[in-house]
Amino acid sequence: MKTKIYFLSALILCFLMIFLYNLYTPYLSDDLNNLADAREMDSFWHIFRLAYQGYLSVNPRIIGHLLVAFFISIPKALFNVLNSGAFVLLIYLIYDNVTFSPPNSHASPVKYDVGLFLFCLLFFWRYSVGFGDTILWLSGAANYLWPAVIILGFISLFRRLLASDKKPGLPALLALIFLGFLAGCCNENTSGAAILLVLLFILLKLRETKRFQAVMLVAPISATLGFFFLLLSPGARTRLSYMADIGSGGDHTGMAAFFSRVYHCLVSIHALFFELLIILLILTILLIVWQKKWEQVLDSVLPFFIAGMAACFALVLIPPPMPRAYFGAGIFLAIACLRAFALLFASRAEEKQNNGGLLPAFYCIAFSVLTLWMIFDYPFNLVNLARIEREENERIAIIEAAATDGQARVIVPMYRPEFENRYSYAHRQDMVADGDYWINSFYENLYGIRVIAVPRAVWDDLP
Repeated sequence: MKTKIYFLSALILCFLMIFLYNLYTPYLSDDLNNLADAREMDSFWHIFRLAYQGYLSVNPRIIGHLLVAFFISIPKALFNVLNSGAFVLLIYLIYDNVTFSPPNSHASPVKYDVGLFLFCLLFFWRYSVGFGDTILWLSGAANYLWPAVIILGFISLFRRLLASDKKPGLPALLALIFLGFLAGCCNENTSGAAILLVLLFILLKLRETKRFQAVMLVAPISATLGFFFLLLSPGARTRLSYMADIGSGGDHTGMAAFFSRVYHCLVSIHALFFELLIILLILTILLIVWQKKWEQVLDSVLPFFIAGMAACFALVLIPPPMPRAYFGAGIFLAIACLRAFALLFASRAEEKQNNGGLLPAFYCIAFSVLTLWMIFDYPFNLVNLARIEREENERIAIIEAAATDGQARVIVPMYRPEFENRYSYAHRQDMVADGDYWINSFYENLYGIRVIAVPRAVWDDLP
């Protein structure tokens, strides 16, 4: 009973931590344009109309379009609560996949391992890709955080049905079909990698039992149908054409262009995941050479590593994207690392008798280092987020006052550069001195006045 209470306390702590960050994240970039569209909503069904328009003309992520339209239509305070809940669910699903043990595994799963859950939280917080773009920014969360929850929920359900010796009931199969279709049409590279992950788990299960199960057919087919729904949409062609226009400015064509994209993909992997890959390599060597757990590595670490790499290299098919496109790949790689940690320290009590407590010491060191990092990182950047939100509120007040006075143009200060941090998308999407710049046009479209931004020092000297 105490363990359940401690675990619930860890969930609440996770919620409060991310809620404060959501609280100090204002509407940014595309959110402003979507807010202008939301003013035209005359019914709940208008959300579906907006999502369908985005599916046809912007990009194929119908789930993201639905979520953005819904989130914009509700108060920001309610979104903060819902988004914080989604983040807690994501961490729990990561923890669930980390602690899940296949039938042929010798590991003993712990249902409420508070320490491991907190370790998953700290590890993901430290190594997640584009935290501000993918988790806190409303439009980013709708396209990355929430789809990741759907995809991991599908994988968790599939793994449990696959591991069960009982024939799944109709409700479980219907839930698998529904989640599978949604997971397939969430995101171009992450959904494809999820399908590959499902196929890998099926191959491993067939290797073990030589017995076919209904879920082996239902899961990949439902996810693949969703994936085709994603890829064959008019919005997919629009997005691909737009990305091609972006990449057409280079000097390379044909195979040279392909190898150029491979090079940029490797550069991104190195920048985003090099430290993560080093950790995974060390843990894998320890598992195989020291603890002889190569079978467990094959069953539950390698599939997530392959899925993560597949999600990365799928991006070579398009011109180099924004770093946040690697968000799903980062989740798969983080699960691979955390699963390796869990396997390595699963029998730490037994190992303590054999090696004088060396493994428990490694575990405590890793946990302590991440905790120490969080003790400094969290409050520092919470303050910076509050400062950015204060400056955004100040700018909106200036814009609204000028619009009320009937002015044709207003000058506002840019964000102070010293407040920039990885948890905010604001500085990378700030307004500029050109009133026709696309971010400036979002403010103009929303508030009905031309907006120009200048550095704070210049703005302070204005009469």
